[in-house]
Amino acid sequence: MTNGTSQCYATVSTAPSTKMTHRPYAVPVGLEYLAQLDQVLVKQVLEVFEIFSGCEMDNKYILKNSMGQEFITAREDNDCCTRQCCGPLRPFEMGLYDNNGREVIHLSRPLACTSCCFPCCLQSMEVFSPPGSLIGTIHQEWSVCTPFAGMFTVRNSGGDAVLRIEGPVCPFSCGGDVKFKVLSEDSSEEVARIYKQWRGLCAEALTDADNFVLSFPMDMEVRTKSLLLGALFLIDFVYFERMEYMVPPGLEYLTQLDQVLVKQVIEVFEIFSGCEMNNKYTLKNSVGQEFMMAREDTNCCTRQCCGPIRCFEMGFFDNNGQEVMHLSRPLACASCCFPCCLQSMEVFSPPGTLLGSIHQEWSFCTPFAGKFTIKNAGGDAVFRIEGPVCPCSCGGDVDFKVLSEDNSVEVGKIYKQWRGLCAEALTDTDNFGLSFPMDMEVRMKALLLGALFLVDFIYFENSK
Repeated sequence: MTNGTSQCYATVSTAPSTKMTHRPYAVPVGLEYLAQLDQVLVKQVLEVFEIFSGCEMDNKYILKNSMGQEFITAREDNDCCTRQCCGPLRPFEMGLYDNNGREVIHLSRPLACTSCCFPCCLQSMEVFSPPGSLIGTIHQEWSVCTPFAGMFTVRNSGGDAVLRIEGPVCPFSCGGDVKFKVLSEDSSEEVARIYKQWRGLCAEALTDADNFVLSFPMDMEVRTKSLLLGALFLIDFVYFERMEYMVPPGLEYLTQLDQVLVKQVIEVFEIFSGCEMNNKYTLKNSVGQEFMMAREDTNCCTRQCCGPIRCFEMGFFDNNGQEVMHLSRPLACASCCFPCCLQSMEVFSPPGTLLGSIHQEWSFCTPFAGKFTIKNAGGDAVFRIEGPVCPCSCGGDVDFKVLSEDNSVEVGKIYKQWRGLCAEALTDTDNFGLSFPMDMEVRMKALLLGALFLVDFIYFENSK
């Protein structure tokens, strides 16, 4: 939070709507300083006890101007039971205090849901200034992608919508800031911005202490600035509180990796009998240390009759034997003659919680053209995979590119390693590698792992 940071975030090119400026209202007592600002830096206080104990503490924040000078502190007021049981969905009261210790803003958040299945009970927050005098509310908007689509409506004390907030489809930080646009009531112009700053891999993985930037026109009405401050705190709790909640249990180790090596276990009985066995795999890091094992679960009849297109369930187990991820593949075709019934796979972590799915794309070259779409839990495409026209290994590795949703950037790679002529001819036990940026969101890494196994079964299972 330096002057350089402020220069990066302070400018908002569009002029504020007259609906939000030049109000005849008096400035709430204690908020006179906000009238002089066009930017607020919000830094959450790091709780050392929370890091080592995993016990959620009351959140505390420091609010600074663009020069780094502190002018307000914010403190959550909650009981231990509510914090531990309700996590980031918890109700709370929060007071914002000036440098004299006087409470100048009060936030009140009720217990509510964040799921698209409960459109009548989504997130909201009331903002009071001075405490006891309502100046407005923030309400989460419903959509099919809720809670992933960060959409909110800001209302004044009379219940009239004055601003709308739109966030990214996937509000997870992958090495950069996460931006939420503040738009006019009719969404015609951008009037302010809320940023969640990227703090580095270790800080993001180990703590939920976040840094935010709120920028707005200096002449925006002070009450509206206060409402945007309330919206910033609601966004923090909905999307970024308890990052361990965002990382599926058991997959924490994936945050430290930029490469996974997958080696299929050789079944001696399968080599000599020709009878297909349940596949088993070991997953290792780049230096060969095993951290996970995967086991297919199907019956003998399905394996022998359906071969590589068979349906299956597959569990991923850590070194303690705990299942941390689960794959589910239905029975489907892999031919261009059946475009409505192509290959797919669902990925769950923890088991029972859907992370997303992988879908084979149709083309006249199906199944030879290795094209897939990876979708998140809301059904939105997040990655695409493109393989070679002929995915046959002839003395070298076979590469499948992982591309961004619009195909503009290569963000990772799945490659099947060449094991030698005898091994390729006599067995279908394959070795794979998966590479991705270390700061890629863990759920996305898990989806790419699922895609690797679908690629294996479609193109390289029973290759002999």
